[in-house]
Formats: sequence, structure tokens, C-alpha cells
Amino acid sequence: MVISGIVILIALISDLFGTFWTFDELIRTEYKNYKSEWNKDHMPRGFFWQPPELRLLPWKGIKEYIRANKLMYKSVLARDWLSLSWMFSTPRWMLGDAGAKNLIYRLRILTAIWDIGILSTFLFLIRRYLTF
Repeated sequence: MVISGIVILIALISDLFGTFWTFDELIRTEYKNYKSEWNKDHMPRGFFWQPPELRLLPWKGIKEYIRANKLMYKSVLARDWLSLSWMFSTPRWMLGDAGAKNLIYRLRILTAIWDIGILSTFLFLIRRYLTF
């Protein structure tokens, strides 16, 4: 029982990292190929990837550091919003890009696997340990 729980946990964590990587690839694609759309989306960063404009470089001076820090927080909020909204809607820029369409499909599948896996695990644990 413990071994199967560890295997499930490893599979879910692997799925989560795949989800984050796929989202980062979508953001990188938007940044490289659709920069105006990326700006309209409030310059989102990925979970692991960030564009050069958002890197905090304290040795460039305090004003530059403060500017980048403000952009970073705005970028994190944009990332969080897009990671939710892209589950239910596909932006126009993705419709014309076959690679982006494949990535958004993969992102939705990986997110569904994560959601179902975590919910199932949670319900299993409640049923097993909280049954009266």
C-alpha cells in the first residue's frame, strides 16, 4: 500500500512539473513570436522561465531593481491569471500556431490528470482515515 502511494505521488509530481514546463513553453512561444500579445497579457513569466526584461539585477542600480521588481509582481499575477484562463479559452494567437495548439492541448490534459489525481488521492485518504 505504501509503495503504491509513493508511486502515485511520484507520478503526480512528475505530471505537475510537466504541466509547469508546458506552460513555460507557451509563454516562451508567445514572448518570441507574438510579443505584442505578450505585452497585452501584462508580460507574464513562466513558472521556471522568465524573459530578460523581468530579471532582477541589483548591480544595475536601485532604480532598475525597483522597476524590475514591480514588473515581476505584475508578471506573476499575469502568469497566475493565464494559467487559469487558458484552461477554458484559447487566445487567437494560438489558433494560427500549430505548435502552440499542441502545447495548449497538452497543458489541458496534464492539468486534468493532476486535478483528478490530487482529488482522488484526497478523497481516498478521507475515506480511509476519517471513516467512522
